[in-house]
Amino acid sequence: MLISILAGSAVMGMMIHEIMITAWDFAPELTGYRPFMLLILPLIWIATLTLLTLLSYKIFKKTKKGYKYPPAAIIGLSIVASVIFGSIMYNVSLANMVDGLMSDTLSPYAGLRHKIDQIWDQPGEGFIGGEVLAIAEDGTVTIQSHNDGEWTLMVPAEFMDDLGEGDKIVATGTRESEEEQTFQVERLRSHSSHKGFPFGKDKGEGKEGREEGRK
Repeated sequence: MLISILAGSAVMGMMIHEIMITAWDFAPELTGYRPFMLLILPLIWIATLTLLTLLSYKIFKKTKKGYKYPPAAIIGLSIVASVIFGSIMYNVSLANMVDGLMSDTLSPYAGLRHKIDQIWDQPGEGFIGGEVLAIAEDGTVTIQSHNDGEWTLMVPAEFMDDLGEGDKIVATGTRESEEEQTFQVERLRSHSSHKGFPFGKDKGEGKEGREEGRK
């Protein structure tokens, strides 16, 4: 049962990670099949967690004292333990590491991850996403997008305090021209694993917002 709980914790951590990195506040602006695609990975993790919980129940019931406990108590304990340890995994960025490892080693998962990431890489429709490569003092940010190579983003000053090289971001705004890969950002948030439990801050909160949050 311990192995089942550990596996369930890992799955719960991945599920929290997936839910938290998704820019749900931008999702209503997506069209077609794309909003549904955002639900694919969380639903996969939920189904996996359900199967592991049932497996944990069946294993525990076969132990010497397992018959003494009602099914609801066994399942409840398994779920609670998975939530607690999964939240810890997410909070210390282990879930983010597992996501990267799976993307590097499992082709089906990597392919699905790439398709979901591409949802946010539609500059002509007002969305762009990728990894921050460089940040200039003039407020321009260079990113490696998921589809079209490097893009230059014009980022409002209120977002700059929270940006760092290596961050994975999602932004809404306007493509400057069809000829150049430049994008004027209106809203921006992190697409990386958040810090903090249970919820982290969005990009653009800035120093004033952080100081206000401590009061």
